[in-house]
Amino acid sequence: MSIWDFIGDDTNELTHDLHLYPAKLNPHVARRLIKYYGSNSNAIWDPFCGSGTTLVEGRLAGLDVFGNDINPIALEISIVKTQNYDIDDASKLVASVIEALNDIKLLPLKKAIKNSGFTEEKILDWFTAKNVQEISTVFHQIEILSNKNQSQSNSKQFVRLCLSDCIRTVSFQRDREWKLYRVEDWRDGKIDGSLYVPLFPLLVKKLESNLESLVKYSNHLQTSEIKSQTNYHITKNDCVKSIVKIKKYVKGFDLVITSPPYGDSPTTMAYEQFSWLPNVWLGLDNRTPGKLAKEMLGGVLAKSVQPLGHRMIDKAISKIKAKEKEGRSIKEQENLTKELQLKNYSFYRDYLKSIKNIASLVNPGGYVCFILGNRVSGGQEMRLDLFTDWAFKQHGFTKVGKTKKRNITNTRMPKSNPSGSTMNHEYIVVLKKTSQ
Repeated sequence: MSIWDFIGDDTNELTHDLHLYPAKLNPHVARRLIKYYGSNSNAIWDPFCGSGTTLVEGRLAGLDVFGNDINPIALEISIVKTQNYDIDDASKLVASVIEALNDIKLLPLKKAIKNSGFTEEKILDWFTAKNVQEISTVFHQIEILSNKNQSQSNSKQFVRLCLSDCIRTVSFQRDREWKLYRVEDWRDGKIDGSLYVPLFPLLVKKLESNLESLVKYSNHLQTSEIKSQTNYHITKNDCVKSIVKIKKYVKGFDLVITSPPYGDSPTTMAYEQFSWLPNVWLGLDNRTPGKLAKEMLGGVLAKSVQPLGHRMIDKAISKIKAKEKEGRSIKEQENLTKELQLKNYSFYRDYLKSIKNIASLVNPGGYVCFILGNRVSGGQEMRLDLFTDWAFKQHGFTKVGKTKKRNITNTRMPKSNPSGSTMNHEYIVVLKKTSQ
């Protein structure tokens, strides 16, 4: 057992459990890394911020926090978890929404579908008609009540996110699965109504529990006088392509803590598929499934596999083979193997570009802490920890201590994925910038 496992420790304290998200970083890991390597830092940067664990912990430690991601719902969760609130204002809006649920009149189905952002065909393949009406009506009611109460925008943002976290529960989405898989016999349940789950009791419970968490978080910031001392900047940015947006706010960082994806989204951790329903309902991204994935690491496949420069990863990619399946021709097998190799290469190509950009924004003497997973793809173990160590060393960094290995506990992520990976451990790689 590792001291980094944090077995039994609460991972949902304060605002860390406001909204479901795949593979959340354990807050105790971020907290300890900040304590170890952030003593000389005024700010912290998470270039793959996901649902904002590092950002919350950074503010609690009295640091300015900067977070970037390309997934709209991830940014929305991060902002809601991290920002300041007028608790009286948020409480008033929550109370008014709960009261309105007692005698709320549902929107007609056609109007509810129109307001949802989905096509009729798509939405009724994922929700019962009544759940569509309930969700759309509550979003509409939040708008009305926030205007009537003259609520602050962040209070409305908080309440909308509470509703977002209930959407998955009332959908046909299969439990404990990030990909867009429906429950068995969903077509029959769609017809006979057996899959209907009442939204309002779930929402009331979520509003009350999230508000309680928000109060605790806000009190902590107030008590320690952090609220007025720290700033937060959370924006959409693809660090593979550019870090120009971040440079507008800061010249450099002394501390980077992040947990990047372990591989491309479709075959490793289905962030994009998980995010589709809330992204559309919240009006953050109305595109069809698959579009967002193309913007993620490895989303655009290379035309051919090229040497990356890391001997172990280059060799592993060349030896990857797709799983054999009875009835598949030799040509089909070869094509699937080639595609799997290209997916892995494309991910590492993009990841390497991101490291170059991240490294350029770290000050001499600054630290980068990467929490990583080593997956198995096509029968090959993909050593992301070694690749990360090597890549940063190409840009003037030196390894700090040994790579730390931790058992994955209390984290919402699958133990396996379609490429055959098992994810029972994470690896913490820490490096220090010793030269420009």
